[in-house]
Amino acid sequence: MIKKLISLPYQLGHLLRESFFNLNCSLGFIKKSELGKPVVSIGNISFGGTGKTPFCFELVKYFSNEGLKVGILSRGYKAKFEKSCAFFSSLSHSYSAKDIGDEPLMLANKFKEENIEVFFAIGKDRITNGQALLDLEPDIDLVVLDDGLQYFKLKRDLEIILENVNESGFYREFDFALSKADFLIYTKVSDDWISKNLEKNSMKFNLVLTKKLHDGTDVGVFTGIADYITLTQMLESQINQQFKRNDAKVKVFNYPDHHFFNLQEIREAINTGIGLITTEKDWTKIPEEFHSHFNLVKVKCDFHPQDLMAKILRSITKRG
Repeated sequence: MIKKLISLPYQLGHLLRESFFNLNCSLGFIKKSELGKPVVSIGNISFGGTGKTPFCFELVKYFSNEGLKVGILSRGYKAKFEKSCAFFSSLSHSYSAKDIGDEPLMLANKFKEENIEVFFAIGKDRITNGQALLDLEPDIDLVVLDDGLQYFKLKRDLEIILENVNESGFYREFDFALSKADFLIYTKVSDDWISKNLEKNSMKFNLVLTKKLHDGTDVGVFTGIADYITLTQMLESQINQQFKRNDAKVKVFNYPDHHFFNLQEIREAINTGIGLITTEKDWTKIPEEFHSHFNLVKVKCDFHPQDLMAKILRSITKRG
């Protein structure tokens, strides 16, 4: 109830802004900007924790493997270039998380690992930056608007909305905003949830650790993500299954979403002497000299239906 009350001003504020904008569009005073290339928006109605970044990676990877050249527009929240602009390729850049944001850097690193070239435009003004990116890279076939649901000033050809089935946090929009989705995808689902919701699109997370866990070792999660609870629960379940236990308890070192860790916070966690696990997003903000102290957890995604990505691409093709 408290979270709903706190969310209410944000929900009302956004609803009023969007309604006023749409009214002016209908009266012909203004119109949504277009980029001249298909735009796919990925967003949610909450303040995070739905898995937008892993989904964005999987979607853009699929598009790229189908021979499309993709550009990504990202705000770069809390980053140096949020209020200006930065343009780069996933295969050649030297930006840090403080320059472009933790999520764009995580995406760029993952694309580089798989030798996939994706072009990024970072900055709050995604209309101007999107146009500039297409001027720089005119061969781009389509543009992905990252965290785009609330960026209603830019016309999109496809609206993808993610909804965490475990969500109990704060919301930016009311539930009825989900009706805007061309594809509504439920995330962080279980096999049991899928079996009971076969008609719905979904994305299931599987966790893969880069270092082997040992039974009886104390484990801690060091992170600054929106939904650390689901991650912690998944790790505890994984430990219980792996070692045939039912009492695994993961200690949490949790910070606000997009938090930039300072050296004291990192050292204090390391000095506890327990096995520290961190996410790919957090990894971008931990200095390389400390990487050896952390067990990196990567997210692998399974989709239902299995041809979900193909359906999304066909939908874009039909509209294009």
